[in-house]
Amino acid sequence: MFKLTAEEQRELEQWAQSRTLPAGYVFRARLILALAEGKSYREIERSMQTSAATIARWSTRFEQDRLAGLEGRHKGSRPRTATAAVQARVVRRVQQIAHFG
Repeated sequence: MFKLTAEEQRELEQWAQSRTLPAGYVFRARLILALAEGKSYREIERSMQTSAATIARWSTRFEQDRLAGLEGRHKGSRPRTATAAVQARVVRRVQQIAHFG
C-alpha cells in the first residue's frame, strides 16, 4: 500500500481518466491508485487482467521514482532505413507506374 500525496493522487486520477494519454499511462495510474486503496495483488490481477510481475514492476518503479517512475522506458525501435537495393526497387517501380500509368 502506498501513501500518496494530494498532488500525486490528483495527477494519477487525471491520468486514469484521460482519453488522450497513451493507454500504458492510464493503466499504470489505475494500478497505482488500486494499490494506494489497499487492494491486493490478486484483486488487481483479476480486475485489471494483469500479472503479479507487472504489478510488482510498476509498484517498485513508483516507490523508487514516484510519478517519474511510471513513464515508459522502452525507447522503441530505430526507424528503418532503406538500403540501396530497396531504393533501386522503389525507383524502378515508380518508373514502371509512370511509364504504364
